[in-house]
Amino acid sequence: MSGVNKKRKALLFAASAILFLLIGVEFYDQSFLDGNSTFQDLRYVNITLVAYLFSNKRINQPFYVYFPIPFDAENQKLISIKFSKEPDELLQDEWNQSIAAFKISSMEPNELIQISMSCIVKLVSLEYKIEPEKTGSIDDIPERIKQLYTKDEEMYKIHDPIIVSFTEEALGGEKNIYKIVRRIHDYVIERLSYKLDPRWDDAPTTLSKGEGSCSEYVFSFIALCRAAGVPARFVGGTVVDPGLSGMPINVELTDYTFHRWAEVYVPNYGWLPVDVTYDDGVEGNEFFFRLTDTFFAFVRRGGASRYLGWNYLPVIDPRMEGIVLRARAFWIPIPEAQKAVLTISMVEESLSHLIGVVNSSDFMKIEDLLTMALLELEQGNFTRGLSLSQHALSLVKELEENHKRKEDKPMNFALIFALVLLLLGIFVVFLRRKGKFK
Repeated sequence: MSGVNKKRKALLFAASAILFLLIGVEFYDQSFLDGNSTFQDLRYVNITLVAYLFSNKRINQPFYVYFPIPFDAENQKLISIKFSKEPDELLQDEWNQSIAAFKISSMEPNELIQISMSCIVKLVSLEYKIEPEKTGSIDDIPERIKQLYTKDEEMYKIHDPIIVSFTEEALGGEKNIYKIVRRIHDYVIERLSYKLDPRWDDAPTTLSKGEGSCSEYVFSFIALCRAAGVPARFVGGTVVDPGLSGMPINVELTDYTFHRWAEVYVPNYGWLPVDVTYDDGVEGNEFFFRLTDTFFAFVRRGGASRYLGWNYLPVIDPRMEGIVLRARAFWIPIPEAQKAVLTISMVEESLSHLIGVVNSSDFMKIEDLLTMALLELEQGNFTRGLSLSQHALSLVKELEENHKRKEDKPMNFALIFALVLLLLGIFVVFLRRKGKFK
């Protein structure tokens, strides 16, 4: 009996193994076809900047509202821009920043005026891999960049004894540019604590009191960099939670506080982003030479603008009194664009598993469709981009099904053969129990 029981257990184990194999194959195929991957670091979104103007008294004197016009950069591309009213003038300041000027003739008591700028944009994440030994020296920095971005400005005061002393303390004799920037980054984070208030102090004041907003973090960082001979400038715009990087935005998000970060010039690499404020709230250096697709810039300058001053948001003529201006940025999802990006991700994930196992002409046809879909998205044709990406997805699923059928044929034969052996074994055990087979 013991021999028969052992044989029964062995046969049961073999049957169970075959069953689990079948379930496992089916589960793998289903998860493969579902394509539950996220297309990282690319988004298309409508970012609308709104300026609200209010006065509780009559304004009879005409004045201007100045709007910074966003620009194309390494992490952002402006697909289209639309104002709620036509600008009266298009200007450019000393930093080559484009500005839209709106003339307001007058305001009635308690009147609310809104001016908006709606931008359809493409955003990507950036992460620069820097080799410290290949960053060159201060002597390798172009002279024009040195002149523009190491000079003193009102909010930096790089010759102030406090800045001079803190720069020496932060550097500790370091000469390598990468390490200089990293030391200053760490020094500002260690010395400052975040505090948001209605005013901006200059770098010496901020570093002395040990607290400040994102703008004051940046002024301090830039001041120390410039005092050390490293070119630095600021970028200002709107940011939503970096934790949303690579994820679809399914609801409208509102930015009330806005954000400023910095850029430094590193020889052999160019301008690189540094966000000392966000790095003060995380472990390590997550925003050191890195940006996520949740950052969008309105301005990029080395100092004050003749139209915007030190601001990076809409402003009114500083000579005007009795007018309050508040700004908000709205991140509005574009469902078709998000669905197209996710579909492209699913297709690319599937194609990565089919390389070398499908016909190259079929493979290239799908790749061409993806290229055309991305080009349509770049031009703001989101419906067309979605249609092309869905066509590519249907073709890749067809290829997967064909490949699966080819793989299933030898597997089905093997399973049938295994089942025949299993049944034959059971029959042999049955005959032995009856004594008809030895």
